[in-house]
Amino acid sequence: MKTKLPDWLLTGKTSDLYIECLAGIPNKLFTSKDTSHFAGEVLRFIEAELAPRTDKSRAAGTIADMGQSIKPVKGSMMELTMAEMLVWHNLTPFALQVSMTLVPNSKFDFLCFHPTMPILFSTKFSLAERWRQAAYEGDSLKRVYRNARCYLVTAAKEATVKKINDEIDNGEIFGIDKCLGVDSDNLKQLLEDISANHPGFQVPDKIDPIKSHKKSQYVYALKK
Repeated sequence: MKTKLPDWLLTGKTSDLYIECLAGIPNKLFTSKDTSHFAGEVLRFIEAELAPRTDKSRAAGTIADMGQSIKPVKGSMMELTMAEMLVWHNLTPFALQVSMTLVPNSKFDFLCFHPTMPILFSTKFSLAERWRQAAYEGDSLKRVYRNARCYLVTAAKEATVKKINDEIDNGEIFGIDKCLGVDSDNLKQLLEDISANHPGFQVPDKIDPIKSHKKSQYVYALKK
């Protein structure tokens, strides 16, 4: 299977690993928009390929801490996977690593901008206390855009996802609308629903509410 992401987004060693991962995934997952199965294959690649390679590097003395060295790779793989799925569902344009003029101290992972109904996807491979950052970001965005939505996407275990959602439902966590497993049917359904019902995303013009983002371009839908 080949990626649908633009070349400018695929730079660095992690991108090479991502392309290697996709080579073993059947193209039918794209044609069927089977994002849950797709993400599951990426997670299996990370478990089966990245961890053993890091073990070997540690044994050879080329890295000091296996856990620390693999964390950024996992996070980058997760971001590319999320970007891929957004493109599959035509949830474009979107920007990555976004700072917004009207939202102080903002740095959003993925922002699908709409002037009244923007959607934020915060991706965290593991959670622990990192959900707090997503909650802060979502709450900050909603103070400016009241109809905004914030979704926390993670590779954490289902029990952890359920715990976060229970706390959201009980009013203990603000700013996050839903926590979803990256390889879950719930995320697949959400992407389908947004694609079918949202009025559409756009690149801001005139007074740009986005102050800056990591990449200098936007990701657009596939050409038909």
